[in-house]
Amino acid sequence: MVRSPRVSGRARMRDVAKLAKVSTMTVSRVLSGAVPVAEETSNRVFRAIELLNYQPNQLARALRGSRSHMIGVLMPYLYDPFFAMCAHSINMVAQKYNYSVSFTTTNENSTTELEEMRHMMRRQVDGIIVIPTLEGDSFLSTAEFRDLSIVTLDRPAPRTRFDSVTCDNETGSQIATEHLLEHGHSRICYLGLSDELYTFRMRFNGYKAAMKRKGFKPEAFFDCRTMESIQDLLGVLMKRKKPPTALFTANGLTTHFALRGMAMLGVSVPHEMAIIGFDEPELSEVLRSPLTVVRQPVQELGRLAAELLFERLNNGGSQLPRRNIVLPVDLIVRESCGCGPNPAAID
Repeated sequence: MVRSPRVSGRARMRDVAKLAKVSTMTVSRVLSGAVPVAEETSNRVFRAIELLNYQPNQLARALRGSRSHMIGVLMPYLYDPFFAMCAHSINMVAQKYNYSVSFTTTNENSTTELEEMRHMMRRQVDGIIVIPTLEGDSFLSTAEFRDLSIVTLDRPAPRTRFDSVTCDNETGSQIATEHLLEHGHSRICYLGLSDELYTFRMRFNGYKAAMKRKGFKPEAFFDCRTMESIQDLLGVLMKRKKPPTALFTANGLTTHFALRGMAMLGVSVPHEMAIIGFDEPELSEVLRSPLTVVRQPVQELGRLAAELLFERLNNGGSQLPRRNIVLPVDLIVRESCGCGPNPAAID
């Protein structure tokens, strides 16, 4: 176990080596990533860096003498069109600045995220754009990443120095729910992937506030991660004496699964079940009942995150004040909510 020692003044590489019980050459190899180092040894070195408040990134920059002209991007996954479109926008901005981009995914796993962040540092990226898996006092606020330029996208990292670009999730969900309520729906269910991630929690808060304001009971279902789980859920809901008459689905994947599930169960949209989704799945405009959605400015999210990062890299680094940008969203009204030539009948 690595114990925190007493070091007078600023920690040096030899202090890290002594605490981690390795040579200074091993510390240098861990920092540069040029030579493979055993995982257990590498973890000891990074733990010593954190305990000593050592700042390795400054050394790495001094050693290489110039920028790598590479940034890192960490996304939860890329099979969701939302994240893929953000990644594309970031890459377009990077090309404008003659930078290359190293993409990787975290699969919403904080341990994987930490490992990938460290891997990016070993590759000596000049900055990182990340969609965080954790909020609050996560590893992102540790000394290990103190001198690295970082921008968080889609989800903020509270109590950190990082710039962030997010959307107004809560207001968007509230407006969507209110629109369903205006159609006369009172039994509106919320379907989401999680109640832990920032975006889903904010969207649930907006839905819940709109329902309670009208005196109706919110009913939420989280962990709707597969088409099979949503189909099973919808099967149970439709067997109720008074089934729900509307759904608010909290992201594109959930909406996609819900639409497929209703089609397989023979549930007519919007006549038996109205639906509004947050995000816009592919082909939503050409469905039999075109989908009403809360549309996020996805390309603008990625573009602004990249521009913030390059502004920090080129104009002051850590000296610039923290910037938090919240982009508005739009309700795009089509027919799945009950608007259109054949409005839904509600009992």
